[in-house]
Amino acid sequence: WTSAADYQEERMAALSRLTDPTLNEADYQKLYRQLLALQHEDGGFGWFDSQYLRESSFWATSVVVELLGELRYIGCRPKDAQLDSMLVHALQYLDKEVLEFLKEEKEDLNWFKKVNYLNFIGYVYNCSLFDKDRPYASAAIKLRTDNLRRKVLDAIEKQWREFSLSNRAYCAIILHRYGRHDKAERILESLNQLAINDAKRGMYWDQLSDNLWSHPVAHTSVILEAFHEVAPQTYAQQIERVRQWLLLEKQTSDWGNSSLAADAVYALLRTGEDWLHAPLDTVPDMQISIDGRPVEFTPDNLLLGNMRMDLPANARQVTITHRPGHPSWGALIHQYEAPMQQIKQRGVDELSIRKELWAQQADGKWTQLKLNGNAPLQLQKGQRIQVRLVVTCSKALEYLTLTDERPAYLEPVDQLSHYGWEDCIYYQETKDSQTNFFIRRLSKGAHVLTYDCYVTNTGSFSVGIATIQSQYAPQFVAHSDGAKQVIK
Repeated sequence: WTSAADYQEERMAALSRLTDPTLNEADYQKLYRQLLALQHEDGGFGWFDSQYLRESSFWATSVVVELLGELRYIGCRPKDAQLDSMLVHALQYLDKEVLEFLKEEKEDLNWFKKVNYLNFIGYVYNCSLFDKDRPYASAAIKLRTDNLRRKVLDAIEKQWREFSLSNRAYCAIILHRYGRHDKAERILESLNQLAINDAKRGMYWDQLSDNLWSHPVAHTSVILEAFHEVAPQTYAQQIERVRQWLLLEKQTSDWGNSSLAADAVYALLRTGEDWLHAPLDTVPDMQISIDGRPVEFTPDNLLLGNMRMDLPANARQVTITHRPGHPSWGALIHQYEAPMQQIKQRGVDELSIRKELWAQQADGKWTQLKLNGNAPLQLQKGQRIQVRLVVTCSKALEYLTLTDERPAYLEPVDQLSHYGWEDCIYYQETKDSQTNFFIRRLSKGAHVLTYDCYVTNTGSFSVGIATIQSQYAPQFVAHSDGAKQVIK
C-alpha cells in the first residue's frame, strides 16, 4: 500500500508534464522507439524485445492496433508518417494471420462442424478503425478479407442475442460502421432495456462480470461508446448517466495504467458533453451554509479540496447547493465523542458493517451472544468466542481498512499477523486492543470476516465498534453498534 500511495503521488506530479510540448514530443518519440523495437519483420509485435526470440503475437499485435486505431479514430493521434507505416505493416500482418486461421479452420471441418465466423469479430473491429484508407498487401488479400468481413457481419446479425452485454455493444459499433444501422440500433434498444437507472449512481448494468480478469468499468466503457457512436441524439440522456456511473466508479477504484484505464478514459473523452472545460473555480457553482450562514472558502481550501471547522453545539443543518453543468462530489464528515454503548450503527449507501459475537458450546455448536443485553452472560474462562464482521457493499470498493476494537475480556487465538482468505484476500494484524484487516478489494455483496478469541476475564466491559473505511475515498466509512456486556 505504501508503494501504491507513492506511485499515486508520482502520477499526480507527472500531470505537469502533459502541459509541456517539448516533454510531450520527447515522450512520444520514446514510446515510438519502444514500439518499433517490439515490431518484427513480418509486421507483428512480440511480447518483448529479444534478438534471440523474434516471434510475433497475434494477440499483442491486435491490442496495439486497436489502441492506436482508437486514438486515430477520435483525432488524438499526431500525424506521423513513421507511425502510419508501422500500423500498415501491423494490419497486413493481421490480414495474413487471420486468413491463415480461416484456412486451418476450414481444413478441420467435418459433417457436423462449420466455420465459426464469430471468432473473427476482433479482427473486423480493428479493420473498422482503418478500412476507408488503408492499403492491403495485394488485391487478392483485400478481396478475401472483404468476403470474411461480410460473413462475420452476417453471423453477428443472426447470433448477437447469445453474447454478453459488452460484446453486444461491441457488435453494435461494428454493424454501424459497416452500414447495418437498423440492427445496431436494435441492439442498443436491448441494452437500454436491461439497464438500471439510479439518480445518485447513474446508469449501469448489474449483469456485467466482476472478477480479477474482467471488470465492469471495461464492459460499461464499450456500451457507452456504442450509445455515442450509433445513436448519440436518441440516447443523449443515457450517455450522461453512464458517464456519471463511470466517474463514481473511479471515485472508489484505482484503474492504474492498464488497458482498462485506457478504455474508460477513451470512452469518457469521446462521448457526451464537454466536462473538461467546466470552470475550475468551484465557488460560483457551489455554496455551503450551516444553519443559513454561508461557509467562506480560503485559497488553501480550494487548493487542498477540503476544510475543517468546529461546529457550534446547536448546529442543526448543513445545506449544499450546486449549479448543474458538470459533475462534482464531496462528503461531510462529523467527528464527535460519546459513550461506547450509545454509539449506533452508521454507514453510507455503498458500505455498512455489522458485528456479531458467537460462543462455542461444549458440544461444538455456536450460539450468538446478545449485545447490550440486561442479563449477565454466563461464559467460562478459556471458552472460544468467534467475532464475525459482516460487511455489505452495494458497489466494488478498493483499499479498505477494517478496525475492530475488542472487549477487554477477549484475547485473540492468532497472535501473529498474517494473510487470509474469507470471501476476499486480506492482511490481518493483531494489536493489544484491536484487530485490523487490510483489504485490497471488496466486490459488490455481503462478506463475512471472522477471527477467534478466548475468554480471559469476567466483569463489565464495553464492546468496541468495528469501523471500515476506504482509504482511496475516505468518505466511504461505516461502523457497527457500540455495546456493553457483563460477563460472569
